Amino acid sequence: IGLTTWGNWLENDYRNFSIEHAGVILEGKSDVDFVNISNFDDIFEYNQDQLRKRDVNAVYTDTETFFWKWDSEQNRRKFDDMRIRSDRARNRADLTLAFIFTNHLISAIHSTLAVFKFNKRLEKQNLGLKLDYDSYSDNRYFKVGLVKKI
Repeated sequence: IGLTTWGNWLENDYRNFSIEHAGVILEGKSDVDFVNISNFDDIFEYNQDQLRKRDVNAVYTDTETFFWKWDSEQNRRKFDDMRIRSDRARNRADLTLAFIFTNHLISAIHSTLAVFKFNKRLEKQNLGLKLDYDSYSDNRYFKVGLVKKI
């Protein structure tokens, strides 16, 4: 929760930073658009790069809605760093959750195998566990006993 919240805060920060220093309009922007904004000084440089690569489908045709122009190289780099830190925080949140799930799964398998091993050892020694519980009488009790088979 903490890493996801931190990632969201950083995302809000870099989006607001892009409004202030590059004139970005946030509506309709995807994560890919923000990657493009972080890699190019303005929309026209980006479009020229896509045309050089002959990737006409990637060109922004609506230059008014998708417009950006960084006021300095330093601010563009700062934006890129903020965006990357936000992505890392979210990725770490996902990895942490996956680690916790994997750890619980391995623990469940280990405890199941340990119970089977313990039960086999009891069977070899002709031992067993007896559980007794009475909740119906006035003298309620719970007993656990070790039983030796003869």
